[in-house]
Order: sequence, then structure tokens, then C-alpha cells
Amino acid sequence: MKKLAKFATISFVSIGLLAGAAQVGTPTVEAKGPVVNAPAGCYGPVYYTVKYGDTLSEIAYKYGLTTSYLASLNNITNPNQIYVGQRLKAYNCN
Repeated sequence: MKKLAKFATISFVSIGLLAGAAQVGTPTVEAKGPVVNAPAGCYGPVYYTVKYGDTLSEIAYKYGLTTSYLASLNNITNPNQIYVGQRLKAYNCN
């Protein structure tokens, strides 16, 4: 009976170790840069592709956002420098 008890204890410990080992290698995703949440009353996210002649302030106005909020949401350090074909994340607040 003692041998059976030792075997049962070892088996439960092994199962516990295996269950814990499965969680050790679980990949995690870390946010890069500041986390910016949607403003209250807005929905989305929506995405806008920059066209020739667009400005960040016009795009922000279109979605009811401030230029600085849209720039921070998209990690844009110079709001005067956006590129044709650039995909911007926004929230629709109109």
C-alpha cells in the first residue's frame, strides 16, 4: 500500500508540474508605445488610408478627433509629415 501511495503522490506532482510547464511558454503580447483608448462616445477603430493632399488635421476633423490625439494614436511624432498610402487608425466620434 505504501508503494501505491508514493506512486499516486508522484503522479499528481508530475501532473501539476506538466500543467505549470504548459503555462510557462505561453507567448505574451506587449504594447509598444503609449496605450491610447477610444474617447467616450466614439466607436471603432476605423482605418483611413492617406491620399495625396490630405493633412492630419483634416483627417482628424473628419473623424471628430483632435490632431494631437490622432498623431499619438498612430505614433506620429511630426504631424506635418504623413505619407500617401499610410494607414491611420482612428475612432469615429461624429
